[in-house]
Amino acid sequence: MFKPVSPKVDFPKLEKNILEKWEKEKLVDKYLHRNDSSNKNYSFLDGPITANNPMGVHHAWGRTYKDLWQRFWNMRGYRQRFQNGFDCQGLWVEVEVEKELGIRNKKDIENLVEGNKKESISALKKALEISEGNGHISTQIGCYINLASVLLQTGDAKEGMSYLEKAIVLAQKMGYKDALCEAYLGMSELYTSVSDYRSAFLYHKKYSLLKDTLLNEENNKQIVELQTLYETEIKDKELIKKDAEISIQTAGAKRKLFQRNIFIVCFALMIGLALFIYRSYRLKKLANSKLHKQKELIEEKQKEILDSIYYASRIQRALITSEKYIHRNLSRLIKN
Repeated sequence: MFKPVSPKVDFPKLEKNILEKWEKEKLVDKYLHRNDSSNKNYSFLDGPITANNPMGVHHAWGRTYKDLWQRFWNMRGYRQRFQNGFDCQGLWVEVEVEKELGIRNKKDIENLVEGNKKESISALKKALEISEGNGHISTQIGCYINLASVLLQTGDAKEGMSYLEKAIVLAQKMGYKDALCEAYLGMSELYTSVSDYRSAFLYHKKYSLLKDTLLNEENNKQIVELQTLYETEIKDKELIKKDAEISIQTAGAKRKLFQRNIFIVCFALMIGLALFIYRSYRLKKLANSKLHKQKELIEEKQKEILDSIYYASRIQRALITSEKYIHRNLSRLIKN
């Protein structure tokens, strides 16, 4: 019933295959931009991990729980920034920067120039280097964050361009047009900040062309969606109409069936009543015939009896002297 499963599983290979499938089918892009046109917004205030060391298993565990919450609201149609970020401040980042600068005690810290931008950028660079590694791991566990805003605020145009160039290459490789569009805009802003207006114009032109393409794609997508909705609506109306016709036909068929059944029942009752009346008539006729025969028989018997009585009376009168004769003779004898 079930295919055999090998007990030796190469989890890193499985993970790589899944990530390749996501990249091939652009599932990440679909996930991140599925609610771009939504009017509902959801902002996730993350308590991010500190960017002092590479991500540990316990960090991935926590980020997975947080990502589930974001996915839940994404499934409900809320638009999100997916810009949770990493904590670039705090004690642990401070400790790492102190190690790089060779600071061993509080006195060394006090000797630093307050508000030194170079040291601030050094700390940020260290945080971004660790964040880059953490970003890879975040991708492996299915969490997605946007560090573009951090890269544009480094204060070092050259360093920022380096990161944005990486972002452009990565976006082109993975086919993330929205991310590529943002990267073009970021490059245009960086070149503007260093007064390289020609490069700024070229990147802004790329940004505008790609933005127009995305808008056209979005418009075409909306047109297709509207056309699909329209066709679906027409089909729904046709289905509703057909359902109504079927309902009417079904009701008509049921009514005809009911009428036919009523006719059959009434016809059967009439036949039964006719048979009952005919049987009653036959029985009554048969009974009347018997009664008539019995009456004739009784009348015949009565006639015979009356005839016998009459005949006996005649014999009696013939054999017995009449009372008048006896009285007359008796009176004559008495006189004599």
